[in-house]
Amino acid sequence: MTLIINDKNVCPFCGAYWNTSGYCCNGHPNTAKGTSPLNPVKIIEEIKEDIEKAKEYDRGVIISVAEAELIISCMENLFPDNCEICKGQNGGIRGNENVVNDKTVCDYCS
Repeated sequence: MTLIINDKNVCPFCGAYWNTSGYCCNGHPNTAKGTSPLNPVKIIEEIKEDIEKAKEYDRGVIISVAEAELIISCMENLFPDNCEICKGQNGGIRGNENVVNDKTVCDYCS
């Protein structure tokens, strides 16, 4: 039996298949479908700004610094790690990469 792979249905950056959201499992946008790229830093900054606005708007609703940091930490963990070998497909933890032979790799690839 021969398996035919449709190479047009994969991300050109990492080779992962496209999700219905318009992104691959590593967060790369499907620009052919018009999906805009995710910017994790921008998303986190917007969350921080929204938290500050909420604090100013209603003094009765105050989010502690610890809660805000927990939210941001959880958001950062949603994005794939920066492994140069698997491009985040192996499920490594973002920020826990290692440098081996001048390459940034996850625990699974090191």
